[in-house]
Amino acid sequence: MKRPAIDRRIHRCVMVYPSGEREVMHRHTHQLNIWIQANKTFHRAAALFVDGKCRYPGHLPGATLEDLKRELSHTHLKDPS
Repeated sequence: MKRPAIDRRIHRCVMVYPSGEREVMHRHTHQLNIWIQANKTFHRAAALFVDGKCRYPGHLPGATLEDLKRELSHTHLKDPS
């Protein structure tokens, strides 16, 4: 029996705090749900973006969030395949 293929894509993850501070890291596909849940729990105020898409808005004001969505939608990594 064949094993299912492992998704080896790497995603650009950005956590943006209300102060404007940002943390950029890279995660494999299988790590995304854990990263999102952990940060929603322990960094509730921070917005979370994966490959330029908002996955959690945090406590950022609407206008700031819209500006970030526009900015980060152009900076995600392209799939190397």
